[in-house]
Amino acid sequence: MTRYCFLIGLVFFVVFGTVSAENEFDVRKVRWGMTVDEVKASESWKFVKENTEDEYVLSYEGILLEKPVILNYSFVEEGSEYRLKSATYQFSLENKLPSLSFHINLWGILKDKYGMPLGVDAIKDRQTLFAVLEKGSVWQTERTQVGIFKFDFSTPSLSLPYVLSLSYTSMESIKRDRAQEQSERDRLTTENF
Repeated sequence: MTRYCFLIGLVFFVVFGTVSAENEFDVRKVRWGMTVDEVKASESWKFVKENTEDEYVLSYEGILLEKPVILNYSFVEEGSEYRLKSATYQFSLENKLPSLSFHINLWGILKDKYGMPLGVDAIKDRQTLFAVLEKGSVWQTERTQVGIFKFDFSTPSLSLPYVLSLSYTSMESIKRDRAQEQSERDRLTTENF
C-alpha cells in the first residue's frame, strides 16, 4: 500500500511539476512584473539600447525562426521601480513571397500553440487566411495577450520592407490601461455635461 501511494505521489509530482516548469515564464525567460535589472540579467541576446523618453524600453537583437529580429521589452512605472508589461518582436521583412511564407508559418505556430485567434472561427481557404493575416490576430491566455500584426510601409511604386510585430502583453497591464481609459472617458463626460 505504501509503495502504491508513493507511485501515485511520484506520478502526481512528475505531471504537475512539468506543467509548472513550462509555465515558469510568460515569454522567453521573463515573467510579467520583473524589474529592469531582472530582465537584463535574464536576456541572452545582444543588447542594443535603453530608451526612457516616452516609456522605459530595453531593446535587443537576435535571431528567431532563422530571421533577424529586434526584441523590445516595455516597462510600466510602479512606485520607484519599472516593471515588465510587454515584449515585442519586430521582424523587418521585404514584400516578397518568402516573407509571406514566413508570416504564414509564424501565424501557424501561434495557432498550434494557442488555438484559433479571437474572432476567427475557421480558416476555410487561402483568401480567408490572407484576410486574417492582413487584419492581424490576437490570442489570450490567463496571463498574456499575444498578437501578430503586419505594418506595411510599401506603395505600389516602392517596395519597402514591412514590419511583422509579434507582441506579448501582460493581461494585468491591459486591464489597468483599460481602467485608466475608462476613468478618463468618465472624467471627460462629467466635465462636458
